[in-house]
Formats: sequence, C-alpha cells, structure tokens
Amino acid sequence: MKTIKITSLALSMILLFVNAKADKPKNRATLTMKFSITAFIDADARGICDGLTDIIANNAKFNMMRGDLMISFNKKEIINSMEIYVACSKISQPSTTL
Repeated sequence: MKTIKITSLALSMILLFVNAKADKPKNRATLTMKFSITAFIDADARGICDGLTDIIANNAKFNMMRGDLMISFNKKEIINSMEIYVACSKISQPSTTL
C-alpha cells in the first residue's frame, strides 16, 4: 500500500511540474525605465505609438486640466486618440527631447 501511495504521489508531482508553467515577461527590454520613458516620449512628441500599450497599466488614468475643468481619460481612450492623430496627420516631427 505504501508503494502505491508513493508512486501515485511521485507521478502526480511529476505531472504537476511538467504542466505548471510560469509565464515569463515578453521582452526584458520592455521592463526597463529607459524603454518606458522613450516609448512615451516617442508617442507624445513624434507620434510613434509602438510599445505604448505595453508600458501603460490597464487601470491607468490620465487627467488633464483645462481651466477649472478636469478631463479624465483611461488607457484605451489615450491609445485610441494617439493612434487616430498619427493616422490622420501622417506627419513625422524631427524633434528631439532631452
């Protein structure tokens, strides 16, 4: 009886370790602060939206003050507005930021 218990326990542990898989980050470069800052500046200043969805959290909120009026945006609204602006303008700004 002990042999059956030990064998079944060992088999279940082997199956558990084989099937359990922790997801690794997509790319280590996207986790750095430099990549995040560069991606945000590129999207805001140059209109390049590549990598922007990876660095902004899903529950992020953006607030803009216009006089006394506060306007709030979520991640989806910001991404859509930047992509629409880039698609409509087709302008590449050769500006650099420090």
